[in-house]
Amino acid sequence: SSDLTKLKKLADVIIFEVTNQSIGIGQEISTALSMNKPVIALYDEQSSVVPHILRDEGGDLLMLRSYSYENMPEILDECMKYASSYQDVRFDFLIPPAIGAHLDQISRKKRISRAVYIRSLIEADMNT
Repeated sequence: SSDLTKLKKLADVIIFEVTNQSIGIGQEISTALSMNKPVIALYDEQSSVVPHILRDEGGDLLMLRSYSYENMPEILDECMKYASSYQDVRFDFLIPPAIGAHLDQISRKKRISRAVYIRSLIEADMNT
């Protein structure tokens, strides 16, 4: 994967400036959200167009805020506090080789990471 993808995986929060919307920025935001990363999308409050990017897809992970150069520190502080409440918690555990091999097989077949698959099982269990 690219260096940018590696950085996104390591990031706790990803911030985008979206005053001038583009397909590329939309794709990057979508990718970050699919990685369950909190995303802060900032746009200039003097812009005549309020971005509507990915509102439905982002849910609570996407925070869209206007800013000015004068209030940028306060806006970033508020956004970071909000995003920190949505950060994933790392949880490591040991599994036998047979389960690891099974997870690898599912990961290749579904083209998702082992962590995403395990998280989906837990989320399905929570919803029953």
